[in-house]
Amino acid sequence: MVLVLLGARLEWKMKAQTKIYQLVQRVVLANLFWLAAVMVATLLRYDGDFPSEKLDRVLLLGVIGGSLNAVVNQIFAKNFASYRVASLEEVFALTVSTSFVTIILTVNLLVFSFPLLPRSIPLVAGLLALLIQFLSRLVISRKTYKTLFLNSVGSNTLIYGAGITGRQVAEQMLLKSGEFKPVGFLDDDVSKKNLKIFGR
Repeated sequence: MVLVLLGARLEWKMKAQTKIYQLVQRVVLANLFWLAAVMVATLLRYDGDFPSEKLDRVLLLGVIGGSLNAVVNQIFAKNFASYRVASLEEVFALTVSTSFVTIILTVNLLVFSFPLLPRSIPLVAGLLALLIQFLSRLVISRKTYKTLFLNSVGSNTLIYGAGITGRQVAEQMLLKSGEFKPVGFLDDDVSKKNLKIFGR
């Protein structure tokens, strides 16, 4: 009985540490994405001649944008749902949260002139931050499925049907099954010829 309680407590502690690690990772990534986006937006605004006297304001805007984005994304995750990486739902949530942050930064700059930068920078930075987040999600998703496929040890399997159900079957085979390794799809719909699903 004592061992079961200790095991359950240890498992809970490990899950809590993992969640904290993931939260810190999200905040750091959001800040890096926004910093990069604000730097590029500033370079674009000044035709490639970065104004070194505005570096502190640019960095401040990037950190504020990244922190706000992390908070808004966390609110979405807690109040609505968590999303699969690179799913349509996640793309929509990212678009809404990044748009919200971009609007807040732009209104703040228009009303309070804080930090004192051109008004176009938060707008362009918001678009760039969204693009960077989309690309990172796609790279992560592709890498995840490629790793799952390479580590799959089951029998090579062809799946009949390249529609939604076929995709779900392939995903479950990759995620949970050691018996089957999806290597391709068969479908009588000629419009799905050469269609790539999870790189197959």
